[in-house]
Amino acid sequence: MTLVRVTVALAGAADVALAPGDLLDVPDGVAALAVAARGVDGVGPWLRVGPDYPASLAARDLAALSWVVDVRDAVVEGPRAADQARVVAAMLTDDEVNLVTPVATLRGAYNRPAPPRPITVWAYVDGELRVGDRRLRARDEAGAVFGPA
Repeated sequence: MTLVRVTVALAGAADVALAPGDLLDVPDGVAALAVAARGVDGVGPWLRVGPDYPASLAARDLAALSWVVDVRDAVVEGPRAADQARVVAAMLTDDEVNLVTPVATLRGAYNRPAPPRPITVWAYVDGELRVGDRRLRARDEAGAVFGPA
């Protein structure tokens, strides 16, 4: 499996070439909205979470996006990215969410409807994409191409 990070300013997001397996990173905007505007199936958002854009809102945006395009992968980057990614992944179900992590406490939370297809939520940690025991390592100095570790 290979994922490609495409980083572009919001102003240029409409013009960049995207293909399935790409992850759109928009440092000056909300990547989920830029992906929705492009409408390319198989392209996922690179979500930058933090105090101004918490994981719970990122999960809401990702769930909504999944009904517009076929999203297979998403990346969470930010402080304590692995914990943030756990929150995002937990919120992508129709179930009640009760979860305590160092970044969020969720009690009786809902984010319905769940995406129509499963989404793999990766955490960007130390130059790697991680989910559970799976790892994809950056294959180039720019950290744009990720493949098996």
